[in-house]
Amino acid sequence: MGTRMKKYREDEQPAREDRSTPLTVRVVESPAEVRKILSFDSRAFLLARSAQSSSSAQGFPLHVIGAFDGDRAVGFAAFKPTTGAIRVSHELWVDPRARFGVASVAAAILVALESAVRATGCSRLFVLVGESMPLRKALQDSGYVASLTNADLVWFEKGLVVGPDSLESA
Repeated sequence: MGTRMKKYREDEQPAREDRSTPLTVRVVESPAEVRKILSFDSRAFLLARSAQSSSSAQGFPLHVIGAFDGDRAVGFAAFKPTTGAIRVSHELWVDPRARFGVASVAAAILVALESAVRATGCSRLFVLVGESMPLRKALQDSGYVASLTNADLVWFEKGLVVGPDSLESA
C-alpha cells in the first residue's frame, strides 16, 4: 500500500517542524544556481522567450528571485532584465510543500520582484502562472488582478508606484 500525501489548499500551511531557519528571498546571480533551481522545462520555455533579449552580466538572459528554506529553493520568479514601464514575470513557482506555506512564500517573492522591477522604472507588472498552480489567492491578496485567462495560463497584473518614496504599490 502506497503512502498518501496530504494535499494542501493554497490558504493552508503544512506543520512547521523547524522554525530556526528563516525564509530568505534573494536575487539568484549564478547561472549554475539558476539552472539548479529552474526545472529543465522552465529553463527551455524562458530561454526561448528570452532568446532575442540582451544577456545579463553572467550570460544568463533572465533575472531570478529565489525563496530559500536554508539551502533548499522553495519558490522563484523569473523575468527578463529590461527597463521600461511594463515588465512580465514569465514564471512564478512555489513548492506546495514549503513549510512556510504557499501564501507566505509567494508574498515574499512578490515583494522582492516588485522592488526589483520598480527600481528599473516598471509601473505595471504582469505575472503569468499556470492555471493549475495554486497561487491565485496569494496573487490577489498581494493586489494582483487576473486580466487574461487562456487554456493553461493566467495573466495577473498590478500597477506599481514608481519613485524614490514609493514603498507601497498602487
